[in-house]
Amino acid sequence: MIKHVKAVARVLKSLKMINKRTLELEFIDHVTVERDGVKEIYKVLDEFTEGHRLKKLLILGEHTEISKEARFLMVEENNIRQSKIIAEAIVVHSFAQKLSANFYMMLLKKIYPVQFFTDHESAEKWLRQF
Repeated sequence: MIKHVKAVARVLKSLKMINKRTLELEFIDHVTVERDGVKEIYKVLDEFTEGHRLKKLLILGEHTEISKEARFLMVEENNIRQSKIIAEAIVVHSFAQKLSANFYMMLLKKIYPVQFFTDHESAEKWLRQF
């Protein structure tokens, strides 16, 4: 896993389990996540989660963007792993991030529950219902 963590370090601030069934991915501030970053994140996720079914909490950094191509790849990767994802909450900080999250959610809502929030506590509270 170490080799992947180094590559992902340019986009993720942290990757941790916040309880037995919830994984938190926090992105660094002021970065644009491209396709290569998404590929590396999913490699690490597969190793880190060991294939267990779980909930995901994504916390976007301040002024962090995910390119259109990267968002499409995230949807593809989540489609592949849909049986392993219970629900996903996304914490956003700006209007631009809300627009991106809305687009992402439209593509994923048919696969599993997904919602965006402007604060961490509300996102965690929403995930607890699953």
